[in-house]
Amino acid sequence: MKEIKTPWGSITPKVDLFPIYYLIFIYGFIYIFPFGKSLIGISWFDFLRSEDGPLEWIQFFQYLFASIISLFIFIKSRNKKSFKILIWLVLALACFIIAGEEISWSERITGFSLNSISEINVQGETNFHNLPFFHHNLLDLTFILSSLFLGWIGWRKWPNVKSLPGKN
Repeated sequence: MKEIKTPWGSITPKVDLFPIYYLIFIYGFIYIFPFGKSLIGISWFDFLRSEDGPLEWIQFFQYLFASIISLFIFIKSRNKKSFKILIWLVLALACFIIAGEEISWSERITGFSLNSISEINVQGETNFHNLPFFHHNLLDLTFILSSLFLGWIGWRKWPNVKSLPGKN
């Protein structure tokens, strides 16, 4: 970059391109470029995100693992009597609920389902995130807002949190 000389010293402007790379990856690689449909009849992304496909199980295990680790941190730190400790418990519960929702509370594994929920469910499963109101009105908005908040805004707002990537 070009160095700018001022009476108070030199300035070298920097531009952080991480947000642009992040958006190109998320919206370009994941959503816009579904390669393979014309060659083998199904795109790689459609295969990966299929029901009971690899992405669903990877997500399940990641959320389950995050729940177990968060619960472990809560149990190890519960005698510190801090509000931050409760956040670990909330995170453990949230990750457990998301893991259960991801595999429809093991409906296809055990064969057990709640017909009252699966009858009104968009995909005919026993989960809450595919109920008509949530699925049609809130699912995409919730994903976008949580991704922005926990990703970009969290990275910029809380630079000292050690679990987030460091600033360049």
